[in-house]
Amino acid sequence: MKTLDLFFPDLLPLVPGCPEPVAERALLRAAQQFCEKTLAWRVVLDPITTDIEVDTYELDLPDRSELVRIESAKVNGRDRKVKTPNECVSRHADYVECTDGKNLFVNPLPASAYDIVLTLTLKPGMRSLGIDDALFDRYSDIIVKGAQGMLQAHPQKSYTSADASGNTAEFNDRCADVKLALWRGLGRNTPRTRPNWF
Repeated sequence: MKTLDLFFPDLLPLVPGCPEPVAERALLRAAQQFCEKTLAWRVVLDPITTDIEVDTYELDLPDRSELVRIESAKVNGRDRKVKTPNECVSRHADYVECTDGKNLFVNPLPASAYDIVLTLTLKPGMRSLGIDDALFDRYSDIIVKGAQGMLQAHPQKSYTSADASGNTAEFNDRCADVKLALWRGLGRNTPRTRPNWF
């Protein structure tokens, strides 16, 4: 993990007079927004082994991280549906869901022990002291731009700037570019999509 103070050489010259604790909070918020917008921080959890007639399991997330969403679930190597909050499904359907960001609900009630492997998108938690190394190495300049926009929007500070909305817009545009690049698998070609015959 790279600590938030490692962003200071890039951020603090852009917001002269900004206290370091305020800058750290803006960097954390910008990193959270970056992860939510781009879905860039993905991890595969260790398998969750079910118990007979137990339908809820605590997610063992990396330290000081929070769940953005479940990307996929596999039960003994086979895909299992991930239910979204507003989706209606049969009570007899096979699915998993997480409504609180902490616990996984499995339907139907397990009649035997089996392994569930989840791929998750995460973001730094509110108590996080930094961000994932790979995110820092690839995207620190974008996160700095987001923090800069937040800080410059503070009213009546020495670092307040009329450019705040422009920096925020640039941050959002660059997040959209990253999300698209990741969707393409960081390749040149557009992934094929499957037709949906209604």
